[in-house]
Amino acid sequence: MMQSNLPTPDLDFQALFEAARTGELSVCQALLEQGREHRLSSPLTSSVLAPSLATAISSKHLHVVTLLLEQGAAISGNDMILALGDTDASIAIFQTFLDHGWDINSQTDLGNVMLKWVPLVPSSFLAYWHPLLESYLPVFRWYLQSPGMSSAMKG
Repeated sequence: MMQSNLPTPDLDFQALFEAARTGELSVCQALLEQGREHRLSSPLTSSVLAPSLATAISSKHLHVVTLLLEQGAAISGNDMILALGDTDASIAIFQTFLDHGWDINSQTDLGNVMLKWVPLVPSSFLAYWHPLLESYLPVFRWYLQSPGMSSAMKG
């Protein structure tokens, strides 16, 4: 049986995932364009783009995150948690979320707004985790100062 030279949807989406993971913007653009040109059987829906968006967010590839959001990927509750980390990149990703219609008061998949997942814990625990929590402080400050932040969370 003769095999087609056209890529299968699974191969395209695996390649998109890998390009998003490594931050290869031009490859992501080419794969998305190729998908539109060949009218693959699986449309480029938000759910199809979700794994690539999640990996681009966790890898802190802002330009790929922006591209995928422009192509219709939706921001999930888990994506908010994945965006935490390196402060400059995290803040840029959260700002991109806002630029693409994200509600800063939306809930994570666990049902809480983003800041509520930070537990109130004994000081011995905080002392142990201090370096990690300290690295998130600029992101939390940005979050609290953002327009649209719930007054209940600020007060």
